[in-house]
Amino acid sequence: MSLMPNARLDLLDNPDVSSVIVGVDAAKNLGLSINLDQELLLNGRPIAIAGFMVAATDDPLLSSVVLSRSSLSAAVVPTFVIEVEPGYSVPLATSIPLAVDPANPSSFRIDPVANVDGLRAAVADGLSNLVSTISVVVLGLSCLSGGLTMYLSVLSRLPGIAMRRAMGASRGAILRAFLLEGSMVGLAGGLSGVAIGPDLLILICNAQGWIPSLEALTLLTGVSSGVAAGLLSAAVPAYVASCAAPAELIRS
Repeated sequence: MSLMPNARLDLLDNPDVSSVIVGVDAAKNLGLSINLDQELLLNGRPIAIAGFMVAATDDPLLSSVVLSRSSLSAAVVPTFVIEVEPGYSVPLATSIPLAVDPANPSSFRIDPVANVDGLRAAVADGLSNLVSTISVVVLGLSCLSGGLTMYLSVLSRLPGIAMRRAMGASRGAILRAFLLEGSMVGLAGGLSGVAIGPDLLILICNAQGWIPSLEALTLLTGVSSGVAAGLLSAAVPAYVASCAAPAELIRS
C-alpha cells in the first residue's frame, strides 16, 4: 500500500485544513479523477484531497476514505438530548440556535417532541366546535319537527278555532294562544333537558375519570333555548290559525 507521487502530505500535518486520503477504488466509485484539485463534501463541508492510495494487489483500503484528525469534526455531528419541562420544548427549539450561533441559527437541527398541551387544546377546541354544530343542527330539526306537529294540531282544531272566532275571539287572541302553547311545550322540553343533562354529565365524567364542571348560565341557556325553539316552531301554525276565516271554516 502506498500513496501516489502527487500526494500532498503537508495537508495531513496542517491542523487548520480538513483533508482526506482516498483509495483509488473509492475514487472511482465517487466519480473522482486522480487529481488533487478536487474536494469531497462531508456533511455539507468541503474536504481537501491530500492523496490517493494505490496497491499492487487488491486491498480493502483501496475502497476506503481515510480522514485526517482535523476532518473528524466535519465527519462527526454532535447530538444532544435536552430534557425540559412540559410545554417548553417548542420555545426552546426556537431560542437555543439563536443563543448558540445568532449569525447562523439554521445550521442547527432541532427535533422537538410533540407539544402535548397544544395538541390537547386543539383536539378539545375541535370537539367543542363539533358538539356545538351538532347541537345547532339538532335544535333546528327539533324546531322543524315541532312546527310540523303544531301545524297538524292546528288543522285538527280548525272547527274549534272557527267557533272561537265566531264568538268574538280576535286574531291576536288566537295567535297568542298558540304561541303560548308552543312556549309551554318548549319550556317543558328545556326543563327536562336541564333535569336530565347534569345527571348524564356526572355519569360520563365518573366513567372517564374527569372532573364534572357545569355553569349555572349553561342551565339557563338550555331553558331559554327550549322556550325559543317552542316559540319558533309555533310561529307559522299560530299565524295560519289566526288568519283562518271563520265563515269558510264553519261551512267546511
